[in-house]
Amino acid sequence: MVRIGILEDDIRSAALLKENIDRFSQQEKVDFSVVTFHEANALLEAGEAFDLLFMDIERPGIDGFEEARRIRERDDKVSIIFVTNMVSYAPKGYSVNAMDFIVKPETKTGDGIDGVGGRLPFGERPNACCYTGKVISDTWSPDLMTRRGELMGEESLYCGCTMVYSTGANLHRTPFGGRNFEYISEDGNFAYYAAYYEVAGMKSKGVNAAVKHFVANDQEFKRMGVATFFNEQAMRETTLRPFEGGIRKGKTHAFMQSYNRVGCTWSSANYALCTSLVREEWGFEGAEITDAASTIDYAGRFQASITAGTDIYCIDSKGESGKQLVEAISENDDGTLLLALRRAVKANHFSAVNSCAINGLSVHSTVREIMPTWQYLAIAGIILFAVATATFFTLFVLSKHFWTSKEDREKEVTE
Repeated sequence: MVRIGILEDDIRSAALLKENIDRFSQQEKVDFSVVTFHEANALLEAGEAFDLLFMDIERPGIDGFEEARRIRERDDKVSIIFVTNMVSYAPKGYSVNAMDFIVKPETKTGDGIDGVGGRLPFGERPNACCYTGKVISDTWSPDLMTRRGELMGEESLYCGCTMVYSTGANLHRTPFGGRNFEYISEDGNFAYYAAYYEVAGMKSKGVNAAVKHFVANDQEFKRMGVATFFNEQAMRETTLRPFEGGIRKGKTHAFMQSYNRVGCTWSSANYALCTSLVREEWGFEGAEITDAASTIDYAGRFQASITAGTDIYCIDSKGESGKQLVEAISENDDGTLLLALRRAVKANHFSAVNSCAINGLSVHSTVREIMPTWQYLAIAGIILFAVATATFFTLFVLSKHFWTSKEDREKEVTE
């Protein structure tokens, strides 16, 4: 029996919520025990716990956020996610923040494609390079394509990454394409299967393959402003096929979008691609990630892109996406934007829990940020070295100007 509490003093709102819960209970054949305002308050005061608690944080006469934190402190099984928590998920360098109260650790990502692109656990030595998709595709060997995915997965585990921006699924549409070495083939059907095999290999190791760059990233020169036009049949039969192999057949839980426009719309803000095609037609479940969002002006259209289906903003190190989304939701009471943000958080969680990120975790686990002993020792050594260097330099200066003997000073004057 799942116990649900509704802390809502508006009788009509509480009744409507309870009606929806009852309808869901009947459809899914799940037993719920639902208690409303006064009874829920009494049970909370008596120290009783709930599996799920709905609370109106704007209820008159209380500080809703403080009340929520008080409930959380008393019952650590209650998970509370505010808008500010949710938007911390949107900006991303090469990691996604931890959420300790739902036992979600920080997850790290490698840049791919000819290697994980992550960093080894100790020091800054890059990981091993891997033969490219073009080289392995020339073998026409499904086994070797799968082994490349497995190798990338093993390297990812070694580097502490749960996701890699790979496989490269764009086509060789011209010999002068700047990323041809990353991509598989000029043939969409061949690349369909090659992408599937590599994604399957990486998934077998618990690593998400974020297939890139979705979609029609046909050139490197001025790729940040180019608009690519297709009719639907040509697009489905060519440039979409490799992504269909990785996303639909391979069932990866992440993919990276592209800089270019498809038609006149930036790919990350294209609802037809990001939602209608990928999620609704192909059944994709997971995180959609922009290409490096901090490098182009039009990537600042965070509201348009998140409502189109985008979930993460790559290399938004200053957190501009989070600031703009919080401001828009707060100022406009924008329910549509809030729902899109909730979808993005859910998609990110889905991607994480379907990866090696949850290895070793259970409902009794806790997530804490710690610093290894060797890092403390390294920092202490750096500080001591800096202090010693400054001390010796000071002594050197003093010895030259103040501690010279009378004979040496007279000798210098004579010379």
